[in-house]
Amino acid sequence: MDVASLISGGKDSLFASYVAMQFGWDVKYFLSVAPDNIHSCLFHGLNLHLLDLISKLTGKPVIRIKSKGNEVEDLVELLKKVDVEGVVNGAVASDYQRTRFNYACKCAGKKSFTPIWHKDPEKLLELQTMAGFRFLIVASAAEGLEKWLGKEIGRENVRAFIEDCKRLRVHPCGEGGEYETFVLECPLYRGKMIVREKEFVREGDFSYVILKKVDVVESF
Repeated sequence: MDVASLISGGKDSLFASYVAMQFGWDVKYFLSVAPDNIHSCLFHGLNLHLLDLISKLTGKPVIRIKSKGNEVEDLVELLKKVDVEGVVNGAVASDYQRTRFNYACKCAGKKSFTPIWHKDPEKLLELQTMAGFRFLIVASAAEGLEKWLGKEIGRENVRAFIEDCKRLRVHPCGEGGEYETFVLECPLYRGKMIVREKEFVREGDFSYVILKKVDVVESF
């Protein structure tokens, strides 16, 4: 089956793409809607300038549009541009996201697939890191989670991160917007990203990281 995959550069959208490929589906395109503000509940808006590096490392084209304000209508417009049967998304527990993705797919005449929907969040994080995903925490909106901002999560420290999320009563996958991620290394990549320069920004209770200089190390 030919599909496209909605990605933000975060762990869940790329892991959903990875799972889809394990099903034997051909992920022909990555899709991105850039929200008009970084606090969107539907799309992540941080570090989207690095999606071209993901395209380089995966060999898959990224088709993107910038939201004009109505994110669902914008998504329908984007989905109509791609000649695929289905669309994959990385929603885990957000009914807000899943219902809107499903609606947009229906309007665009595509099937909607949510392969990691309602997976146990702790096991999902462990599966991601066991599969070779390494990701950076690039946003924090939960008190006490700031100590992880700008740090990489991998097999060696994922359990400590999960325990902190439990202690702070944060959804382990960040489905309530408690944190956001950016994937530096995973099985989809022919290599990895190395962050050389990053900028920390704080806006009230919301802190985030802008990845300003990132090098790509390709595997041959």
